[in-house]
Amino acid sequence: QARITLDRERVVAETRALLRQAVEERSLDKVNSALEQVFELGLEEDELIASCKALRTELAGDDEHRQAVNAVGRTVRMKAGGPGGISREDVAPLEAAVAAAREKGVAVEEAEAVLEAANKQLEVQSMLAEVLKSDDRRRVARALDAAEELALQVELVGEVRAHMRELDAAFRAKVAAGLESDELPPEPGEEGEEEEEEEDEDEIRRQRREKLERVRNPKYRFTKFPRLRSADDFAKGVLLNKKKVKAHQFVWQGKVIPKSLIVLDGKEENRVARNVHKAILGYCGDRTMSFPAMLAHDVLRKGLEMPALVDEIYVQLCKQLSNNPNAESIHRAWQLMCMCVGTFPPSRDFENFLLNFIADQLEVAGPVGNYARYSLRRLEGILNSGSSGFVPSVDEIQAYNSRPPILATVELVDGTPLTEDLPVTPDLNCFKVCEICNHFLELTDERSSSFGIFVVDTTPPMETDDELAALPLTPRPLRGEDFMGDVVVAKERQQRSFKFVFKRKIYLRQDDEPSEDPMFARLVYLQAADEVITGNVPMADEDLVVRLVAQSLAVDMGEELGDSEDALLDQGLVEYVPEPWRDAHTEDEWAALVLKRRDEVVEQDPADLQEAYVAAVRPHTLYGTCFFYVRKATDEPLVKDLPDEMITAFNSDGIHFLTMEREALVSYGFADIYRWGGSEETFSLIIWSAEAKTTFELTLLTLQAADMAALILDYITAIMNSTQYSAGEQ
Repeated sequence: QARITLDRERVVAETRALLRQAVEERSLDKVNSALEQVFELGLEEDELIASCKALRTELAGDDEHRQAVNAVGRTVRMKAGGPGGISREDVAPLEAAVAAAREKGVAVEEAEAVLEAANKQLEVQSMLAEVLKSDDRRRVARALDAAEELALQVELVGEVRAHMRELDAAFRAKVAAGLESDELPPEPGEEGEEEEEEEDEDEIRRQRREKLERVRNPKYRFTKFPRLRSADDFAKGVLLNKKKVKAHQFVWQGKVIPKSLIVLDGKEENRVARNVHKAILGYCGDRTMSFPAMLAHDVLRKGLEMPALVDEIYVQLCKQLSNNPNAESIHRAWQLMCMCVGTFPPSRDFENFLLNFIADQLEVAGPVGNYARYSLRRLEGILNSGSSGFVPSVDEIQAYNSRPPILATVELVDGTPLTEDLPVTPDLNCFKVCEICNHFLELTDERSSSFGIFVVDTTPPMETDDELAALPLTPRPLRGEDFMGDVVVAKERQQRSFKFVFKRKIYLRQDDEPSEDPMFARLVYLQAADEVITGNVPMADEDLVVRLVAQSLAVDMGEELGDSEDALLDQGLVEYVPEPWRDAHTEDEWAALVLKRRDEVVEQDPADLQEAYVAAVRPHTLYGTCFFYVRKATDEPLVKDLPDEMITAFNSDGIHFLTMEREALVSYGFADIYRWGGSEETFSLIIWSAEAKTTFELTLLTLQAADMAALILDYITAIMNSTQYSAGEQ
């Protein structure tokens, strides 16, 4: 009996604790559970039980109110998902119900979410209705983007998509008519308007990431594109292996498809679609056909001339790349994809499906991932700007067999990105890329042609017993006819990291006066400062070093230049001190020396400081020089005194041989170089010695023989052109 009493007391205590918890949390479920136990135990009503009963009545009323509000919300949600969409009148009862619930303190999160979604839908529906009257393709595209983000299925979306197709067709017709982009009539709304301020780069990146994340949704798999034929329709008319035909509708097959993958209007379009697939198989090597580049050219031309076939071509490429067992066929199909996204965009209907397909391949290792990243960049560009109207030539298509298309990031010497992920087609050589860079920088100085692309090896040096491999690799100046894609392939094969840098390659002392082009002057200054800081142009005078450090700091900091030693150090003063000089003083001593110069530089115009810096460096013998580390391979009498390891330097004065500490040994003008050439690891020169009145041969070991040979030719060509220009002026 005592045990029963104890057990009851424990249960009563637990029940009362449950009552208190239910009251504290205001949970209807817990209130009902606790009161049910009170009834089972037969407890007499007290203050706690009475308050719990009162709370149940209150909460039951709130729950009833909540259910009523949610019912209104469900009605709105059902209407919103219908073909007719919703109106402000449809949403008004929900707004009133939610407002009343809030006033009573009743939580209605479900209904609030429905109301928020409904208001967004009303906003987007309004956008859609407006753009139906607009011919501005960009506005229409933005409205469709907003509709897709909400996954709207209303009839209005279909109407706007049809309107967009008409606008796209009209635009492509203008392009097909041969109008260049600057000849095309301006988009509606652009006439008379000032150019819009460029969007912040970070904001653009954010928008790209968000869109890419959105299109990764499985609903955008290309096999779910609404305009695709059904399996039965695709196999209709096929007598044998009908089941196999259906199974291979959206995966690779070596035979030509029986009909188009997309529902097309007319027998002629269906016939052309089958010919396109035959051309794709021929270009990819799945069928033996002559002149594969011509086949690719025909596919691109069809896509440009027949807008109705654009999506069919892209779907066929997605099919070709799905479950394809042949690596070479995959590479060729991706090449064709790269060409297509640079020639014509998909329709607005298929845009997200194509983005989804490409996005799935971005992280794939090797060539496929590279092709996908290039395709994505080109696709984003053409979706923004529209069809170029340009079909690559057969020669340009054949270049894909020599090297892949790449996304090139090119930096200035100070590390500032000049171009990020610039799509470079296989036929685009360094000369053309430099023209693009000059255009980006808006260079007007005629000497802008003296700039070039350099390959800077960023792989940390490794311990090796190979004396030649142990020599440092200096920035490699690419020739105008070189291709950046070849560099990428070679570096990937060597597993070496690198970067492309845009800087001046040719300096002619007789033609190196200050420039009136502010950007050209800025680039010349940056390169001069970089050469001084890295020690390529050694400074012998400490007072000059301090002045140069103060000037370069003032250029970057302006009026915010630190006015104390600690402030200067916080601004990175030591990074401005030439590397060979950094151990000459402590950091505090360098700060004290520069601080004495602060007042004379802080008030000067940055452009004047840049010009003064360059003027101080320009007279140096090694200004505007390219350096290469070499080993001597011959021991003729005239070269026996040269060290085994040295630096070969080239500038407009000729060729210079330096110690590893950059002390001059001997120099020769270009007129003294009778012959030059080299192999993979050997560079040979036949040089005239005025002192000995004879020629001698100097053979050097280097991994940069081709770079040295090309640079000599570039300098001789530049000097001759400059001389002819000067003679012509006279």
